[in-house]
Amino acid sequence: MAFTDSVGGVTNFNLEAKPDDGYFHVFVAPKMSLARSAIFLPYFLMGNFKKIPGMTHFKANEISITVDNQQTAQTRIDGDPSAKSPLKMRLLEHKLQVITPDPDTDK
Repeated sequence: MAFTDSVGGVTNFNLEAKPDDGYFHVFVAPKMSLARSAIFLPYFLMGNFKKIPGMTHFKANEISITVDNQQTAQTRIDGDPSAKSPLKMRLLEHKLQVITPDPDTDK
């Protein structure tokens, strides 16, 4: 899930994602192995996440995340441990001010 166009230090992975667009941008990756990760590396480096075979992408202003077998699973947000599943998230408009550099200037 991304609130900006940067994930793991890779920028521009999703040019549609804007801090104030009102959506969660969700990417569900296919099961990865070391070999598959190596094959998909160019997609990550070039910012073509959506083109990875088996990748699912959608955007929504409200999402629920559950585990098929009704057990809980540890979640991560931006690589850090977070709450256990199930999760219910909803974007609240105008509740957080995000300050970003002006893309039209060098400052």
